[in-house]
Amino acid sequence: MSRLGLRSSVLSNIMLGVIIGPSGFCIFQNTPWSETLAEVGVLFFLCEMGIELTFDRLKKMWRDVFLLGGSQLLLTCGAMYAIGRHLFGLGRLPAFIFGAALSLSSSAFVLQILGEQKERGTRHGRAAFGILLMQDLVVPVLLVLLPMLRGMSRIKDAVPAMQQAVLRTGMALFIASVNGRVVLGWLFSFVAAAGSPAALRCLSFVSIFGTCYIFEALGLPSTLGAFLAGVFLAETAYRQQVDAVISPVREDFFSFFFITMGFLVDLQLVFTRPIMVLSTVATLLLVKSGATMVVCRASGMNWANAQQVGLLLSQGGEFSLVVINTACSEGLFNPLQRKLLVTAVGISLACTPILAGIGRELAEYLEQFKEPAIGGHSEAPETNKGAEVVVCGYGRIGRMITQVLDERLVKWIAYDTNPRVVSKARMRDLPVFYGDAPQVAVSLSKRTGDGGSMGSTKMVVFTVGDTRCDETAIQLKKKSPEVKVLATTQHPGGAAALERSGVTPIVPTLPENSMMLNLPMGVAVLDQLGYSQEEILPMIREKRLELINKEA
Repeated sequence: MSRLGLRSSVLSNIMLGVIIGPSGFCIFQNTPWSETLAEVGVLFFLCEMGIELTFDRLKKMWRDVFLLGGSQLLLTCGAMYAIGRHLFGLGRLPAFIFGAALSLSSSAFVLQILGEQKERGTRHGRAAFGILLMQDLVVPVLLVLLPMLRGMSRIKDAVPAMQQAVLRTGMALFIASVNGRVVLGWLFSFVAAAGSPAALRCLSFVSIFGTCYIFEALGLPSTLGAFLAGVFLAETAYRQQVDAVISPVREDFFSFFFITMGFLVDLQLVFTRPIMVLSTVATLLLVKSGATMVVCRASGMNWANAQQVGLLLSQGGEFSLVVINTACSEGLFNPLQRKLLVTAVGISLACTPILAGIGRELAEYLEQFKEPAIGGHSEAPETNKGAEVVVCGYGRIGRMITQVLDERLVKWIAYDTNPRVVSKARMRDLPVFYGDAPQVAVSLSKRTGDGGSMGSTKMVVFTVGDTRCDETAIQLKKKSPEVKVLATTQHPGGAAALERSGVTPIVPTLPENSMMLNLPMGVAVLDQLGYSQEEILPMIREKRLELINKEA
């Protein structure tokens, strides 16, 4: 797959399943043990998703998650429901499940693409992430709902089941909340005091599978238990340790899930009924991308960003496959319909890297007609005044600092004096504007209130490292003592002067052109924002490995 320019483990695993599965060389069949391994992979994936989905993150992204994500989900689900009813001839209830399943996109796939392209901090990246989070919140409810719909043929009959599903989910949230905040917190503190990594690892697995067992005993799906276990483990002090334990195991087991999905892709169906399969894939891609673009445009995005989000989220997702398989086992879809839908989702996943590339090229073409405002005016638009961190200098250090901030979903805004750098960043819809350090300081000083605060701005970072920037940093700190100010400096003498004024100095220890230069700066920025070392170090370690692999 790498030779073809499609570097995706998800796509590679699906293709491997197709090749070695029943429609390929028939080396393996979809046996019970493979289904069990795939189910364990889904549990770990949901748990890790829950760990990432903290309440603080939801609070920061509520507009993108609940307004944009909710609107996109409703419109896409409604459009797919209509297609299921009128084009596929499904009953109302199967059409509802059809619409719900195909409205879901691939979190694993899309987030991987955004991460590879360093686009999580862009407007379209944040929008796509918010929509995916909304879908992730809906998946557990869908999985609770499906077993309750067995034998029901009308939506009217299913309303009591839906009410019961919502009630059970609410009860599960209360149980998981008490268990996660009180019981698990105490257990992890007790085991951590023993200083045994093996014991902590065992407790992580016991807490996840134990929660899944309790939920199954209550008549709820284990997948919901895994998700909520992750949500409430994220609120404990041991979030990073649990995440570190789950991640490598999750990747291995989740690979089996995608391989087993490859088993279900029917090549014979593609060859015998190519028009039916390709028309289903085309309908899925066109309807989802079109509905998502409409919602994004209605939310105020420009066409460049709207079409990127639409093309990124046009595929079916890993949980589309889970919902389809669960619905089939409950008798809502027949085997032929399942094969058609799974095959269509698999092909749509294969199209995603190509569509993402088309969206990127199209965005650059559309943005070239929109020049950034370059001149003495450094004031950013109203939409960027909620930034928590202001970065002065968007060179190598500035770019890498903003990438670190994106990992923690911290809103930032950057300034640079190089028109080419600003123009390039604006083409990617990054919040980068023209302005030098003194101009930025004057602009920020206008917003300084009583006590020296600057509203939402918690920190200002100067990355240039010259005498002029040092003086500006010192003056800004005097005017706004409540705001944290960091600055790079090229010599220890300058560091001492900055420190005496209350500015946190960073002295680079590597050559200026080294990409490793940002790492100590990234640590300092996150540390000053109040993140713990347990949260900072794994992220910085991952960045360091990423840079080493690039240089290799």
